[in-house]
Amino acid sequence: MNGGQERRHRREFEPPPWEQDAFERLQREREEREKEAELNRALVEMRTEQVDASAQEGQTEPVAESTSWDSRPEEEKQYVVPAARLAELMAGLREEEPRVVQAYHGAANTVAALLAIMGVGFVVWAGILIGKAGPEAGALQMMASLLVMVWGFMMIAFSVVLWRKYNL
Repeated sequence: MNGGQERRHRREFEPPPWEQDAFERLQREREEREKEAELNRALVEMRTEQVDASAQEGQTEPVAESTSWDSRPEEEKQYVVPAARLAELMAGLREEEPRVVQAYHGAANTVAALLAIMGVGFVVWAGILIGKAGPEAGALQMMASLLVMVWGFMMIAFSVVLWRKYNL
């Protein structure tokens, strides 16, 4: 062996030609993230300098916050939504919710009442069928009676859901 003369030189990693575009895109995205991080650090430094300057001048007004919550750095957010921002978000959601049209109240209440009456009728009918079946009845009669009862309870439940949707 020739000692250190036959050392291999390490080559930099080169992606295969068919993946070159993906590697270039990833490189651009990494550079953009680094630029954003530098910008955010500069904004935080500038904001702390403003706070320090206002404290030295004796001002009691807080420094104006940035207009966009998403533009703040993660260190500043600390995964906590301020109360004012939460109230603003809730008001926005309230505005986005569809309003219940008054004309639907009558139709919905009528359908809910009919479903409740029919559901109670099915439950009573199933009780009568179970009573008539007695112990000598076969499994088919008992299963049919229970199926009618379950159908009646489902109708009652749907009527309650419909009434709650349009009245509460």
